Amino acid sequence: MKLALLTVLSLAATFAETPIKLEGAHNFRDIGGYPAAGGKHIKRGLVYRSDSLYKLTDADYVKLSELGIATVCDFRSSFEREREVTQWRAKPAPATLNPAIGGGAKPGQDPTKAFMEPLMKAAAQSPEHAVAFADTMMREGMVRMFQDEAPQLGAMLKALANTDKPFLYHCTAGKDRTGAATALLMKILEVPEQHIYESYLLVNQLMPPAKFAAGMSQRIEKLYGAAVDPKIFEPLMGTKREWLAAGFASISDFDAYRREKLGLSDSDVARLRSRLLE
Repeated sequence: MKLALLTVLSLAATFAETPIKLEGAHNFRDIGGYPAAGGKHIKRGLVYRSDSLYKLTDADYVKLSELGIATVCDFRSSFEREREVTQWRAKPAPATLNPAIGGGAKPGQDPTKAFMEPLMKAAAQSPEHAVAFADTMMREGMVRMFQDEAPQLGAMLKALANTDKPFLYHCTAGKDRTGAATALLMKILEVPEQHIYESYLLVNQLMPPAKFAAGMSQRIEKLYGAAVDPKIFEPLMGTKREWLAAGFASISDFDAYRREKLGLSDSDVARLRSRLLE
């Protein structure tokens, strides 16, 4: 317990944001503390990000009740939400928002299966082929998310701009969809680039890829009914700077992207900065 606490304190000292230790979630953080526009900083206690919440314990909900979270935005698909149901028990009950990001899945298609099937085919050739394929898949997936699923990311950002209470957003691992949303929010708040990447890469310390690949292997085994080597999933379980960089590189004019793709007006941006910066 002391070692875990020291780890969290060490991460908090290294990165501006504060990881919050919970029993049922490993990537729950307060993103406040980073420097932003006009020499200000992101306020603490207002914006939280996380991985899936379905394993949260009663002790976790005692902690969450203290945070006063008023809105929970879940980027998971209906398939994911039904498979791993969140049973929120903190008081008061929050408003919920579900701008589902399907990762390129067709309507009515389970996005987890759609995401994994190409990887499974690559793995059938060789583990090395699967690892290389996964890296390409994650990089291209970030570009697709920034471009094709920008309206869903924008819906979360607009909701955040229009509330003055603590706000939580999450997906399954809390690193890809949630990571993209955080990166875009920080870009809008004019957080320096180095800190945007620091936040994106922090998951590699909070959720070591090798450790959590085993959990992904078990999840896929339930979907497919066959054992899968966890090493195939290690490249998927962390984050790489190049993946996020590919997403940003797909944007030629950020202000135009923010208005036209994310659907955020100048007044939305002004509200985000007014509310979240100090």
